[in-house]
Amino acid sequence: MRGTAFVKRNALSHRCFTFGIGEGSASAMVTDLAKEASGLSQIITETDRLLPKVVQSLRLALQPAVQEISVRWDVPPGLEVTPLTPQPFVVFPGHRALLYAQLRGQCDSAAVGSAHIQYTLGGQSFTKEVSFSLKPQKDSG
Repeated sequence: MRGTAFVKRNALSHRCFTFGIGEGSASAMVTDLAKEASGLSQIITETDRLLPKVVQSLRLALQPAVQEISVRWDVPPGLEVTPLTPQPFVVFPGHRALLYAQLRGQCDSAAVGSAHIQYTLGGQSFTKEVSFSLKPQKDSG
């Protein structure tokens, strides 16, 4: 199972596309490997044509991915940001990245914070800013 360990080790930065050829192929392993690394698995039976399935996987593999992702948090003095999830290395088409952080400390209730996200897609650099209120929500329950 060295292949499985290799795929798991590299799943944050690479995709894995797998093919099971024939009725006796290990479909569970083929599916699990692709799923582990955000790829696609294809089972090819004797009645299937190989070329269309390979072309489909190749098209997906060649789609540009979001890379070089960095996040900078801007919060008022008195607050500290602790990331709770690792920063993603890459986000593949059709996938998303969720970032969680914990804010600690105290500040003015009218204060606003922001997250600045930088990334590249298709060789172009982008920057997005997401602002958020630091005013606690009233209990709605």
